[in-house]
Order: sequence, then C-alpha cells, then structure tokens
Amino acid sequence: MFQPVKETLPDYASLIDTFVSSEAFAAEHRTLFHALDETPAQLPEIACAAGEKFFESVGAAGADISTHAAADSFIVSKLVIRIYAQNHSPAMQRRCLDLIDRIVRLQAIGLNEAMADYER
Repeated sequence: MFQPVKETLPDYASLIDTFVSSEAFAAEHRTLFHALDETPAQLPEIACAAGEKFFESVGAAGADISTHAAADSFIVSKLVIRIYAQNHSPAMQRRCLDLIDRIVRLQAIGLNEAMADYER
C-alpha cells in the first residue's frame, strides 16, 4: 500500500510507472491516487499517465455517482489540475489539457470543483 510521501516523489516515479503499467492498477489505483492527493510534494509526470489510464479504463462510469469510479474521478480531476499548475513544460501542460478535455467529454465527476479550488 502506498503511503503519502512528505519529501519528494521523483525517486518513486519508476515504482509508480511500474504500478500503473501492471494489472494491479485496475483494482488498486485508489490507493495510489489518495497517496498522491495527500502528498505536499510536486507530483511526478507519471501521475498524469495514471490519470489517463484511469479514464481510459472507467470511461463513462466516471460520471455515474453510483460507482466507485465517480468518487475516484473526483480525486483524479484534482490531481490533473494540480499537475497542470505545478508543471511549466508546454508539452506536459498540453497533455494535462488533453486529459481535461477527456474528463469534460465523459462528464466525469469532480472537474468543476477541482478548477474552483485551483482558482482560489
């Protein structure tokens, strides 16, 4: 189980990448997303890949409040906005914006709240 990391996450990017690429991600992604949400450290780029894979797998279930995917969608939306804000690479920001577009198309839960938090 992932625990929040208070210092820095770049040392764990390889581990996160391996986890995101594994079959275990489908069943255990929630733990990773909560750990990323709780850490005060800058999020690694692999967190964006985790969000992409999440929305690829859950699709429209991210908008269905009767599913766990909707609750997870809320956290992932917050993470994507945070990655966008923390990263000044045009390529990474474009990747985040593409993922935000996907979230909008899916009408997934949480994006409006994540954007409101960002604007504060």
